[in-house]
Amino acid sequence: MHKREINQLYPDVDVHVRQMDAGEEKEVKEVVDEALEKYGRLDIMFANAGILCSMAGIMDSTADDFMRSMKTNALG
Repeated sequence: MHKREINQLYPDVDVHVRQMDAGEEKEVKEVVDEALEKYGRLDIMFANAGILCSMAGIMDSTADDFMRSMKTNALG
């Protein structure tokens, strides 16, 4: 949806959409490296990331659930 809107507003701009885990450094590095290889630079990167500890609620979450959400929400 956003890609289509951006392309309509700015038809001469290359927009690349990629699904990835923003909490995984390796995946982020792959996206950055791909842009640098293709264009020689990276002007803008928007990583829209956010998850909950657990759909059941924070009180039913484990420490691993909490750390996974912190890794994605804070680091990503």
